[in-house]
Amino acid sequence: MSEQVVLIPGSGRGIGAAAARLAAERGYAVCVNYLTNAERAERVVSAIRVYHYHHFEEEFVYVISGRGIAEIGDEKHEVGPGDVMLFTAPSVGHHLSNPFEADLVYLMGGESHAVEIGEYPRLRKRAIIEKGKDACIVDLDATRPFRS
Repeated sequence: MSEQVVLIPGSGRGIGAAAARLAAERGYAVCVNYLTNAERAERVVSAIRVYHYHHFEEEFVYVISGRGIAEIGDEKHEVGPGDVMLFTAPSVGHHLSNPFEADLVYLMGGESHAVEIGEYPRLRKRAIIEKGKDACIVDLDATRPFRS
């Protein structure tokens, strides 16, 4: 089954932004477009980045300025300057978004293994990432056990 893509005109603001967020939550790939305000459109993109976790690589996020919403597992927390989030491997699902007007500035880093597996539980997808190669996306609903 192919990925469903939605393009919502005016998705950088107002009802278009709300529709883009809802479509992303329901598993669609969303194309965000805008007419004049790239900064506002980027905030929408930040808000719809995908909730995920890592199998092998550890990650950290240090908030420098601004405020954001960190979704960690089943909880949401407002984060701000000086807050640090550490995700050990295998990690709990996480996502950082900025629904606020001011920019959210943060430093993010972590390990970089030759192979990583990223899990996108709400989308029922898995990414297999090998250095030097294109990432492969697997639809978990189409997988079956390997039997030798």
